Amino acid sequence: MTLDEVRKLRERLEALNKAAALPPAPPPAIHRSAPSTAPAADEDDSPAELRAIMQVESSGGKNLKHPTVEHGLNAGTHAGGGYAVMPLTFRDVVRRNASLKTKYGHIADQEPDKI
Repeated sequence: MTLDEVRKLRERLEALNKAAALPPAPPPAIHRSAPSTAPAADEDDSPAELRAIMQVESSGGKNLKHPTVEHGLNAGTHAGGGYAVMPLTFRDVVRRNASLKTKYGHIADQEPDKI
């Protein structure tokens, strides 16, 4: 490949990158006017990362009716709460953390479709 060909390729790549660049997304809006029904900690006390996850997964705790998974390991279950945690994930996290196991072990011992 000649030097001219490399330059042309770089120019084309730069043009494609500019064309494909999306404007930065605005920060997630947290609506405090309506009370959240999510079983999470108060949004003001939650780390920014968790607030962002809740915003993406359940519109800030407003949409808590998650669809039922039809295939795979989680088939027949659905995510729960504002963070949309799957029952098997909840069970594994609780079983591996002593303080969570003390508090939520009775829930984690249930069948995934009952969590």
